[in-house]
Amino acid sequence: MIPGPKPRRRLLALAVCLALGLTGAVLVILLLALATPEWAAGASAPDATAAESFEHAVVRQLTAVRDEDPSATASGETAWTSMPWSVSLSDDDLRAWLAHRLEPWARNRGLLDAWPAELSHPIVVCDEGVLHVGVRLGGPPGRLIHIKCVPRLEADGSLWLTPVTAGVGRLRLPPQWVLRDGLIGPDADAQTARLLESLRGKRPLAGEMVIPLEGRRRVRILDLSPHPGRLEVRCRTELSRGTK
Repeated sequence: MIPGPKPRRRLLALAVCLALGLTGAVLVILLLALATPEWAAGASAPDATAAESFEHAVVRQLTAVRDEDPSATASGETAWTSMPWSVSLSDDDLRAWLAHRLEPWARNRGLLDAWPAELSHPIVVCDEGVLHVGVRLGGPPGRLIHIKCVPRLEADGSLWLTPVTAGVGRLRLPPQWVLRDGLIGPDADAQTARLLESLRGKRPLAGEMVIPLEGRRRVRILDLSPHPGRLEVRCRTELSRGTK
């Protein structure tokens, strides 16, 4: 018996269905990758005036007179230590500062020449015990790569981020996929490469978390604790040894 055309038509129909299914899956993945995740969509737009007011408020906290810690032993480089004190920073203010004041602040301290052109300024949203941190590739409205991470301070005072989950847009992916080498492209500069290394948890995001003030005073950050909508920061004011 000679086979008729029906088997061939069935195979062709099956192939078409598979092709349409794959095309649909790819389209869904692309749409998810380009969409904005809920945590970022609900974040307030950064405001330049709010960023400046926030910076002034932080300076007032840093320079405020603090009570001495009578249990602290003056030794090493520290001649005087305050009681630990805390401040609560809203993530609205943090986003405004990151968008409008991070770059000039880092330039003034020689930490970078300019913010990498291929990245937007960071978007940060606080949640219980974790931070959502994202940057858009190519600046807005480029696709948003992001991680959910736990901040921690090591014994040497350096700030590290431990990635928990990651994603591109609304597409959730393993952190090692999102933060892989070559993500930005072959033209990425050294500053961008270092930032990606920090987001992977392979190097500190910042060195010793000590903020120098006038004279011999400085503020040491002791702990960072994220909560929904805010970041609790515990600090200590110190007076270093040396000539006045």
